Amino acid sequence: MTRRTQDGFTLIELMIVVVVIGLLSAVAIPSYQGYVTRARMSETVAMVSPAQISLGEACLSGFLNGATNATLGMPAATQYASAKVISSITAVGNSASEATITVVLKKFGEVQAGQTLVYKGACSLSGMNWSVDASSTVPAAFFPKT
Repeated sequence: MTRRTQDGFTLIELMIVVVVIGLLSAVAIPSYQGYVTRARMSETVAMVSPAQISLGEACLSGFLNGATNATLGMPAATQYASAKVISSITAVGNSASEATITVVLKKFGEVQAGQTLVYKGACSLSGMNWSVDASSTVPAAFFPKT
C-alpha cells in the first residue's frame, strides 16, 4: 500500500490565519486613523502661518487692537477653506497685547466637523508668542506641536 500525501491546509490552520489577520487589523486600523488625523492637522499649521505673521506685524506696528482678517489684508475667513481639512480661519486682535486665531475644521479622521483649533498670541517687544489655547474643541492628542 502506498500512502497518499495530503496537499493544502486544514481548517484549523486557515482559522488561525484568519484570527492573526483580524488581530493585526484591530491594532493597525486605529493607528492608521491617528496618523491620518495628525497629518491633516499639520495642514492647519501651514494654513495658519500667514495669519500669525500678519498679527505679528500688527503687534510690532502697534495696530494689534481690533485687527481682523480685513484690516490685516488677509482673505475672508471662509476663503481659507480647503477640500479636506479647513472650513475657515479667523484672526482677531483682542487687545494691544493679545490676539486669537480660530480655525474651524471639517470632518477628517477622528476630528468632527465644526471642531475648532484656537491659537492665542501674546504680543511682546520681540513679536508674537503663539500657543494652542485650551478652549480648542479638537482632542488634545491632535494639537500641533508648538
